[in-house]
Amino acid sequence: MTNLSYSEQLDNVVHLIKAKLTDIIPQFPKLNFPKASNLELFDFLCRRLGEFLRHDPASTALVKHHVEEIQIYFKSLRSFLENVSELDIEKHPELKDLLDRATDSGYKVEYIVDSSEVDAQLQEFFWFGDVVEQLRLLSEKARGIQLTTPHTEAQSSMNVTRVVLDRLSRNSTPAINEIVVDQSNRGSEILNQLMGRSPQLDIVAIVGMPGLGKTTLARKVYDSEHVRYGFHCRAWCTVSHVYEKRRVLIEILKGIHGLMDEIHQMSDEELESKLKKCLLRNKYLVVMDDVWDEESWKLLEKKVFKEECCPEELLAVGQEIARLCQGLPLAVVAVAGILKKTEKSQISWKRIADSFSLQNIDNPEAQCKEVLELSYKHLPEYLKPCFLYLGVLNGDRDIRVSKLIRFWLAEGFIPQTQKKSYEDVAENFLMDLIDRSLVKACRLHDLVLDFCKSKTKETNFFQLVTRSDYPYASFPSSDYGFEFDFYRHSSPVSFACYRLALSLKRNHFVESKPSGLATRSLVFFASTDSEPRCPYDISFICHNFKLLKVLDLECINLGISFPVEIGLLLHLTYLAVGGYMRSIPHSIANLRKLETLIVKGLRGKIILPNTIWRMTCLRHLHVNVHVAFDSDVEESVDSSVLANLVSFSCPSLSCGEDAERIIKRLPNLCKLSCIFYESQYSSTSCNQFPRLKFLSHLESLKIFYYGNPLHNGEFNLPLSLKELTLSRFCLPWSHISAIGTLPNLEVLKLLSGTFVGRTWDMMEDEFQKLKFLSLDTLDIAEWNASYDHLPKLERLVLRNCKGLEKIPEDLSNIASLETIEVHWCGQSVEESAIEIRKTTGDIKVLITSSNLSS
Repeated sequence: MTNLSYSEQLDNVVHLIKAKLTDIIPQFPKLNFPKASNLELFDFLCRRLGEFLRHDPASTALVKHHVEEIQIYFKSLRSFLENVSELDIEKHPELKDLLDRATDSGYKVEYIVDSSEVDAQLQEFFWFGDVVEQLRLLSEKARGIQLTTPHTEAQSSMNVTRVVLDRLSRNSTPAINEIVVDQSNRGSEILNQLMGRSPQLDIVAIVGMPGLGKTTLARKVYDSEHVRYGFHCRAWCTVSHVYEKRRVLIEILKGIHGLMDEIHQMSDEELESKLKKCLLRNKYLVVMDDVWDEESWKLLEKKVFKEECCPEELLAVGQEIARLCQGLPLAVVAVAGILKKTEKSQISWKRIADSFSLQNIDNPEAQCKEVLELSYKHLPEYLKPCFLYLGVLNGDRDIRVSKLIRFWLAEGFIPQTQKKSYEDVAENFLMDLIDRSLVKACRLHDLVLDFCKSKTKETNFFQLVTRSDYPYASFPSSDYGFEFDFYRHSSPVSFACYRLALSLKRNHFVESKPSGLATRSLVFFASTDSEPRCPYDISFICHNFKLLKVLDLECINLGISFPVEIGLLLHLTYLAVGGYMRSIPHSIANLRKLETLIVKGLRGKIILPNTIWRMTCLRHLHVNVHVAFDSDVEESVDSSVLANLVSFSCPSLSCGEDAERIIKRLPNLCKLSCIFYESQYSSTSCNQFPRLKFLSHLESLKIFYYGNPLHNGEFNLPLSLKELTLSRFCLPWSHISAIGTLPNLEVLKLLSGTFVGRTWDMMEDEFQKLKFLSLDTLDIAEWNASYDHLPKLERLVLRNCKGLEKIPEDLSNIASLETIEVHWCGQSVEESAIEIRKTTGDIKVLITSSNLSS
């Protein structure tokens, strides 16, 4: 028998112990982690591991060496993935397998770290060792692949454009508004034809040269309030020169009834019969959008080169790409988005043309999906998760940009830069997606939405669960909007996904008591439009989803008490809830990572606890109706600052020094909507407009005032303001000069008696950058202004100004003026608006008459 050294004996003992423990320690659970990866994932995990070691050095001492090894491996893998990022992964199975396994290891590490912080278990420390071994093997494999992957291949492969974050700016991104047909009055003409009382079937054709904006014009008419409320049924469909009756029937039915699984199972005859029944005896509008080969090329050329012409050497291949789009507008704009970001060379364009499949040449919808797949592949890695999130939030309505950006922030999709805020970077990401024609003004085309949803399923990015999915399809349901079905589900529903979106009836969601061991995002959408009147107990979520980072229950009524148990969800970065609650508990401060807090109050005032000042990561705090601070807030506020808070609504503050004392602790606000009320003290120093000039980052401000006129009506506003809304101050018009001299003001809304007096005489050198002006419910009678008082004005809205005699005639000379809206004002104001349109010939005028008989 060979004598073993001491170290060899020790190794044998360690291996023996490990073998014994393997039989005792639970195996890592089977979870469906996302397959899609990006370089930012490994950057995030390296930062997260650093925080893990610093947060509690004593408890992490045993695994410190493992954690540091993992950080080294992640940095090495990130460097490798960056080097091969330009390769088409699908063509390299070995590389794809490596990427999938590296991504899986990354999510495992996140799960282990976050689980140990919530409820430390012995097995989690042993799992660290398993992950280290997995990463060691992956790193060895990566070194082997690097040796067999020539750098020249990466260079000559499909060009994926990289965008340097600091170079992304609003100046380099496109305006959301498309070019509209030259004659701006066409929209009104089309509306007049559509809204006529003819009982016969009418057809309105919009024709013209390619690129003039016919589709955009049709979309504006289709989305107008007149059409939305004037027709019982609306549908939009696209057609091409390859006519497919079945696809057109399904698309029209989807537009009328929404996405219905059953219509896909119907025969053509059944579809025709159903559509006939839907339209019979109803006033309906069906828009059919088509593009042909020559028009496709003109549209493609305009999207890619704007006002310039296509270079001669790209003409033939460009026209071939346009032809392959099969006349589908969505395919044209999507491929244009690719070409704009691709090198302008024959080789690059030919590669894109060759990527079209000939087997789909007679199937426009399949061809369109292929273009979308190509567009998705060309997205930079950091944009892919941002794009996929759109498929979760978008239904039949527009996406709220602010909500989308907050979700991106909570998920960690937005990297930190030195020159820009998180919100600015996120906005640039969104504009980049719009520039690539995958998103249009925060609305997705049905085909893009379908593609987005299929991609989220394919990559395990999000699990989308609806009433038609297991087990909810077996739940009893009615179509009468009832909140309760008097049904009790026998056993909880378990999910193994990373992100979960549920579109269900509220009681079905609550009664099923879902759970998710590793679920990090839970977003709930009520499948009925009824208001959430019935309160629900959602305390089970805090025990069944312990690792949540994102929790959105805004459309569920949580009752009169804010759930204290939510304070157990230590990893929350985004929280949105609703209910009749009157206060938020002190335990909310346990959520030290929380960045966004949204409370949809269903009645009255909500009190914030003084512990709110400890939540230093907060960036967005929004409580609708209005919110007040705890009575003993002064004790905490004097020593605490929420330096990261950039948006806040809707605090209710006493005018004067009390308001200043609170707001000074929010020095970096960019957006504020608040209520000022008259101070209970009568001294002059108390009941005056608060000094706000110190808010040097503030760009948007809304103030609603309740009380007697201020002792000192002087406005004290920051010079950075771009948008201002005021209401109920009842000050004379002479005080408006303090607003007019704000050098960056672009939007001004004066509501409900902000100023009183019959005459507003505008002054020289004021409002020099104002683009939008709204006067709403004011007692003004005479408005004296000329074009040089509002030289940049683009849109004027007058609402409920009954005494106003007319719009100043000289405003017709403002070169930038595009739209005048007149709602419920006198007939003389309507006539002056019409006269201005006649004078200019190209200003759009919208009138809602106060004369009910007209």
